[in-house]
Amino acid sequence: MKPVFIIDLANEEYLDAVKFYKLENIELEVSFKFEILNTLNIISRFPGIGDNISNDIKKMLVSRFPYQIFYKEYSENIVVFSISHQHREPYYWIDRIKT
Repeated sequence: MKPVFIIDLANEEYLDAVKFYKLENIELEVSFKFEILNTLNIISRFPGIGDNISNDIKKMLVSRFPYQIFYKEYSENIVVFSISHQHREPYYWIDRIKT
């Protein structure tokens, strides 16, 4: 397992989604949190599992919710650049990547 680091902007996206689901239904909020954590755990254990987007950036879909996680594996850790809704403008987060 590699440690997963979530950049601040990706964490803000996550927290915004949590707030949205909490307003909709507390059970949705709990389920959303669980699915995000489950997806991050899978990424940590099997970083190569995601779909290759470009330049070693990978995408993993979140089960049961229309969200996706964009990340990159480095030698020591995994960095998450975006936790985004699938219908949001694609690659709006690309400037967050520093090589």
